Amino acid sequence: MLSHRSRNGVGTYANRVNCSLFQRLLLRANCLTLTTPPVSIAATAPERKKVEMHKLLKKPSPAMIVACLALFVASAGTGIAAHHYLITSTKQIKPSVLSKLKGAKGPKGATGAIGLTGATGATGLTGAIGLTGAIGATGATGAQGVAGTARAYAYVKATVTPTLDASLTKNFTAVSRPTGYPTGFYCLTPASGIDPNSVPFAVSTDWSGLAGTAYYEPYGHNCASGQFEVITATIAASPAFENGVNFTVVVP
Repeated sequence: MLSHRSRNGVGTYANRVNCSLFQRLLLRANCLTLTTPPVSIAATAPERKKVEMHKLLKKPSPAMIVACLALFVASAGTGIAAHHYLITSTKQIKPSVLSKLKGAKGPKGATGAIGLTGATGATGLTGAIGLTGAIGATGATGAQGVAGTARAYAYVKATVTPTLDASLTKNFTAVSRPTGYPTGFYCLTPASGIDPNSVPFAVSTDWSGLAGTAYYEPYGHNCASGQFEVITATIAASPAFENGVNFTVVVP
């Protein structure tokens, strides 16, 4: 806006620029007040150019105002829409639309390294005892074992007339009672080469018969020379010689 006034009889021009909101958007400048020095008839060329430049800063036309208003509304509306409709979560997208946005499945990635072995877990509780299984079938008869190392043995059946059990006897040939001692005394005859005076022997009773005890006489006082002597007796408060006690003799 241009205004004319005189001071001290000399004509001066004061060019005031009224900056509205739209001019600030376009010019991006604050309101300025520009005052030119007095211009005379004999003004220099540079001074005339300054006056012409100030004249260019005149009031905008209605078309310019409408254009600036449209630009402002468009810029402000875009900023508001961008701020209001900014998508920050998949929950803002309709599920049917979201399902169509998924891309194709990518290739399988490389197998990762094997992880470290985990710590050993605590021992579990002992389980309940299971039911007893059924009895199995009888196994096949085993092979005959190796013969024992005993030099002689015998199983004596202490009947009225004592006898040897042939299946349980080795290197003994006969058993008898000594003369004059018909009860509880036995004399066993060994095979050739076995001397009762030079080797020890063991006696044990058989509980399948009459319960009793047995022991051997190392020197064979009541039997002939070269025979093993065994004496049997009952087990009681007052032991007595007895004929009905079966026994076994072993010469290692």
